[in-house]
Amino acid sequence: MMLMTLIMLHRRKPMTELRTHGVESQSVQATEYATMLGGGEALLAVCEYAFDRFGISRFRRDKPAYDLLMNQLQWEQIREILQRILLMHDLEAAVQFHEERFMRSLTNSCTEDAPEIGGADPGLPHGWFTVLEAAYERLVDVDGLCRIYAYYIIMGVDAEELLKLNEYSPVPFFFNHYVEKLHDLAGERWPEFVQRIENLYDKYRSDPMFHSRNRQYEALLIQERHGAAAIQYCSRRCKDWYDEALVSDLFAVMAEYDLGKAADLLLHPLHDADSKLMRDNTPEGAQHVVNLLRRAGISTNGALVRQEAERLMRMYRHREHLKSLLKNLIKELPQEMN
Repeated sequence: MMLMTLIMLHRRKPMTELRTHGVESQSVQATEYATMLGGGEALLAVCEYAFDRFGISRFRRDKPAYDLLMNQLQWEQIREILQRILLMHDLEAAVQFHEERFMRSLTNSCTEDAPEIGGADPGLPHGWFTVLEAAYERLVDVDGLCRIYAYYIIMGVDAEELLKLNEYSPVPFFFNHYVEKLHDLAGERWPEFVQRIENLYDKYRSDPMFHSRNRQYEALLIQERHGAAAIQYCSRRCKDWYDEALVSDLFAVMAEYDLGKAADLLLHPLHDADSKLMRDNTPEGAQHVVNLLRRAGISTNGALVRQEAERLMRMYRHREHLKSLLKNLIKELPQEMN
């Protein structure tokens, strides 16, 4: 109800006037949103939500009109209110505020009769941030949109949020969505935002004990080919619990920067006899081992591949299928390695 409460803080047009205006606004096309700053996707989501949630059903769902909700002055007031509440006047302040709330919620959840955290946000992809994002779009606030896109990248977008984003848009959303939007909008300030995002992520969100994979951040590292940051990110996340999918996704970027460190991360399961991979004494498991070694770099890292293959043949001398595959792999090495 907070969305309607915020709206009602300001003088609104009578519903009869809204309906009349709505009939006159049938020429407003959904495609007009795409021409707005940020593609108008947050405005579209907010209008859809408000129309559905509060029973404004006379208007066609594919032709919403943001002016039915608030005029420009009212959007400015909403921006001011939400920007203060969410501390989005400054990117670091917003990230720090979120982390403090998050840690308090973890502490409270450990006590008896802990109060329920959250539950007040509207059914939008990013809750009240989507409403603020819509205000930035409506008011052509480039700085505000850049900040909120950077915030989304630092926080990460989980699978549930991605489903909500796709629910409100005919264009598929992927994990690099906000990276591309920020890149397009930031212009010459893009390198500044990239550095800012990496610094704030490292400062507030890099502890794998409290935060899961951030595919938005990973998309940024891949796009910018930031191998050093990718190695640091993977090393931290794999310190206590190895994530093969993560290392595989970022291996190419890491290898461009430091092939040795990237290969060490990729081949980590081969050094743990208790790992799921090395306990898998099946043809499929053996092939997986060889595929990892091959990816580590037959032509660029042949010495390491040969060393690992020979070590595995000594350790698992009773696994005939694995040994056969490893011998064939060694034959694939450059001639000077044989």
